[in-house]
Amino acid sequence: MRLSDPDRKLFYRLLWHLLFYAGEQLEFLPRLPGPEALPQLDAQNWQRLRDELYKHPGLFDSFVRSNPFDFPDEDLAIIRSWKGFVRGEFYVWRYLRSYTVFIGADESTRVYGVHALNKPFEVMLGPVLPVAIQSVLLPFKDMIVYDGLFAGYAIRFGPGIRRMLNEVYREAKAQGGIITSLSPHRPDPDPRTTGAV
Repeated sequence: MRLSDPDRKLFYRLLWHLLFYAGEQLEFLPRLPGPEALPQLDAQNWQRLRDELYKHPGLFDSFVRSNPFDFPDEDLAIIRSWKGFVRGEFYVWRYLRSYTVFIGADESTRVYGVHALNKPFEVMLGPVLPVAIQSVLLPFKDMIVYDGLFAGYAIRFGPGIRRMLNEVYREAKAQGGIITSLSPHRPDPDPRTTGAV
């Protein structure tokens, strides 16, 4: 499942303004006239800007405090919630009607229900699962989305890994352990892979 058109527009508007602000604060990109110019960045600078944002999670707080674009409180609350991002490697395990199942590739093997942004994950990743990717998960309203970028790995998985992933998924499903929200009142995931302080 992917975001509705209004939610997708809101997500990108907030993300682009935050990234523009991060670029201005960190001063490592050519000066851009505004957030609408971000698509002019080449892939390398876009990736670098995104990575630098997550290396400096204090930027989420300073953006909210300064509110440089006069966003309403509900938009600022969304950006504030992004400080709870989860960054890492994931196995994309199942395409479901409600969301796509991501399983953390670290020892915690958390299971997430993630919504796509523009294109469904099936279109981007193809029908053969699992697929290993590296990405950043963000809270958005009462859902989990990814930040629009991911890197895939060309790896084939043998029956042992598939069996392990299936067990993790079945156990999470049986125990209601599929994480579908990264709300701030939930216990923080591993701080080594998040923006949690």
